[in-house]
Amino acid sequence: MKASLEQISSVTKKLTVEITAEEFKKEEASTFAKFKRNVAIPGFRKGKAPESAVKRMFGERIKADVFNDLINKTYPEALKETGADPVAEPNVNIEKIEEDGSMTYTAELEVRPDVAPVGFEGLSLKKEAIKVDQVDIDAKLENLRAQFASLEPVEEGHAAASGDFVRIDFKGASNGEAFDGGSADNFPLLLGSGRMIAGFEKGIEGAKVGDQLSIDVTFPESYHVPALAGKPAVFEVKVHEIKARVLPEINADLAKQSAGVETVEELRDRVAEAIKAEESNRVEREFRAKLISVLLEANPFDVPPSVVERQKEHSINRTRQDLSMRGIDPVAIGVDSPAFAEEARKAAVRTVRWIYLRDAIAEAVGIKIEKADIDKRIEEIAAADGRPVESIRKFFDNPQHMMTLFDNILEERTLAAITEKASIEEVSAEDWAAYRGEDE
Repeated sequence: MKASLEQISSVTKKLTVEITAEEFKKEEASTFAKFKRNVAIPGFRKGKAPESAVKRMFGERIKADVFNDLINKTYPEALKETGADPVAEPNVNIEKIEEDGSMTYTAELEVRPDVAPVGFEGLSLKKEAIKVDQVDIDAKLENLRAQFASLEPVEEGHAAASGDFVRIDFKGASNGEAFDGGSADNFPLLLGSGRMIAGFEKGIEGAKVGDQLSIDVTFPESYHVPALAGKPAVFEVKVHEIKARVLPEINADLAKQSAGVETVEELRDRVAEAIKAEESNRVEREFRAKLISVLLEANPFDVPPSVVERQKEHSINRTRQDLSMRGIDPVAIGVDSPAFAEEARKAAVRTVRWIYLRDAIAEAVGIKIEKADIDKRIEEIAAADGRPVESIRKFFDNPQHMMTLFDNILEERTLAAITEKASIEEVSAEDWAAYRGEDE
């Protein structure tokens, strides 16, 4: 066997393998002997048919098996000899077969890109400054009041208003035809919540218990059900019940009930801490995404199409599963549409490119994830969840879960190594929005 490797593109190589007539004959003799022992030909006992009869009846099949066996046997040997490391199954083509059985075949291989990372040291970056003001705190307290609101019966003749809770029956039709999900009985709804299609909740305002209404609406052009997008519809609604939502005062009782503290001042402090934690997580997520964009822009390279395709399908399947678990029909959302697939493909390209670049940067700066790093992270997860370490460790016995954990640690440490040597300027939300949008 003779093997050679030719570079076709940065992520594609062509492996050429030449098999001699001697190798073919040796393999043919072995395959023929095995075939002869197991074949049954009418008029002869199993394994006792003469060679001429076996070759006459099964010669072409035996030859095809020999060629397939030779490819399966020599392909891994050729990879080892040439040092090729494909990331997907090859596309094999038989180029020529001579009369004496010598053969040449090629295999088109997708390989990892050879990434030599640049531009990851001494970066000048911007990051949004975390800011928590009294307006944010007051808004959070209003949300808290809404969470602990009580529902109380209204006086007879009360007209429903925004903020009221109603219980209704409704049936919807578009062009006189009912549609899936367009009807419900005893449906609870908070008016003004924006839960329903635009115009529906507004149409109930002013109604009284026992009223029957016809509400005209138009589905938005971007509606997730294509058949209804941009179409008019009419909902027949009957109002069964109206309750007023009564918000509690911001006082010591609310402080104790909602946060287990004694005073309003302590409650405000808790709310400020919660907002700061939320903002910190958001700011870090956005900073990380921007940093990755900066690094990807500085390091253009192609990625193997098959790896992108696998990532795309994984993402779509995960989305489909998540929607199904939430009781949402993935088809109705458009998960199977070409537009959704194209967006998933673009996201997959970014993900795959970042994985290759991240690994290259980690290698360049000498980052290695040891067993001790894995053990420490498992202990941290157990402590945060309040669960036994062995329970968490058992979860990560799953190779896929362990790979995800490994990748998370590697990414954190790689980004940390980059930011340690970067100059980071904290800026206002407005300046951050402009800076962040530069790569969009």
